[in-house]
Amino acid sequence: MVRYDATIESMFTYTNRRGVTYYVHEARTKAGARRHVVKRTAGGALAELPAGMEIVENVNGQVSVRAARAGAILPLEERLVQQALAQHDRQKYRIEVKGRDITVYEPDSNADELAEILNPRRPLDALGTALDKMMRTKVGEAAWEQDLWQKKEQVRQGLERAMRYSPVLRFRLDDDERRRFSVERMSYRGEGGWLWLKGDMPLAAACKRYVPLLGTDGLFEEF
Repeated sequence: MVRYDATIESMFTYTNRRGVTYYVHEARTKAGARRHVVKRTAGGALAELPAGMEIVENVNGQVSVRAARAGAILPLEERLVQQALAQHDRQKYRIEVKGRDITVYEPDSNADELAEILNPRRPLDALGTALDKMMRTKVGEAAWEQDLWQKKEQVRQGLERAMRYSPVLRFRLDDDERRRFSVERMSYRGEGGWLWLKGDMPLAAACKRYVPLLGTDGLFEEF
C-alpha cells in the first residue's frame, strides 16, 4: 500500500502488509554511484519516489526499491490466477509476479486455526468457562458473542500480518506470442528446488489442473 504522508515533512512513505512504514533514501556505492534504498528511519528521506523507480514488496513483506520495469506477465494473467485461487477456495495462498513467472505461495500456518487456539477469550479451563457464562448473563448473548468475534478477528489479523509464505507452485511464460506456460512445483526431496511438471499449456488450463491440488498430497504426486 503506497501512501503520501504530508504530516512527516512531506516525505514519501510505503507501508507494507505487516504495518511497517518505510522511507526512501538516496545512498552511494563505494564507487560513488547513486542508488536508492528503503529504511525505517525518516531522517534524510526523500520527499518523493524518484522518477523511473518503483517500490516492490514480496509476499513475506520484504520491501525494496528498484528501477521500474515492464513485466512479461499480463495483468489479465495475474488476475486469472487470483480468480482460480478464489474459485477453488485457496484465498489464503498468495501470488508473486516477477519477470516471466507467476509464483504461488502457501502460508506456513493457518491463521484461522491459530486464532481459535490463541483467542484470549477462549474458555480453556473451569475459570474461563465460568467467566464466559457470567459475561453472557451480564452483557447479553449477542453483545458477548460480538466481543468474542472482535477479539478473535484482532488475533487473526495480527497472525496474518506476521505470517510467512513459502513457494509451492510456479507458472512460467515460455512463449510470448502464443502465451503458453510451463508448470513447476517445489520439491523437498534431496536438495530441493523446482520440479518441472508440464509445458506448453494455456494458463487457464494450467490453473484448472493444478490449483485444485494446492494443499493436497495430489500436488506432490505430480511428476
